[in-house]
Amino acid sequence: MNSKNEDLRDLVIDQIDDARDLLELARQLEKYLPIESFKHLDAQVGDRSLRFRDSDFDLRSLGHLVPPIAFPVTSLSGLVERLGEVMRLVPPHLGVDVESENGARRVLRSQGPLGMFGGSRPQNAVGVALSPGLTPPAGPPIPVTATEH
Repeated sequence: MNSKNEDLRDLVIDQIDDARDLLELARQLEKYLPIESFKHLDAQVGDRSLRFRDSDFDLRSLGHLVPPIAFPVTSLSGLVERLGEVMRLVPPHLGVDVESENGARRVLRSQGPLGMFGGSRPQNAVGVALSPGLTPPAGPPIPVTATEH
């Protein structure tokens, strides 16, 4: 790949938060390939923390969220595919330090008409489990009128 294409790829990754997150995780986990199971990965990672967005986390804390069907992972392309699937389950605010430069840029890019990160609740069980107490933004009630047919 020539330098111009690499520069373009880097610019795109810098703008797309999910791509940057996936790249960061894949770089940390590729050295453990092939990965036979979560237990196998956990044994290899040991007590080292992994970095996701702006936070360090313990891999063991996610064990109950990763389905056994995600394994084995035998190639880099398989790792990227599996990480992409897992990341779709993670709420966009999880692990984000809104006081950091990257966190502030992420918020600005994600700012929707309803507020930070679209102002919505997580739409899946993992998002709800990882975000206790998250409530939708306050606002005036939506008037409902009954009509007869």
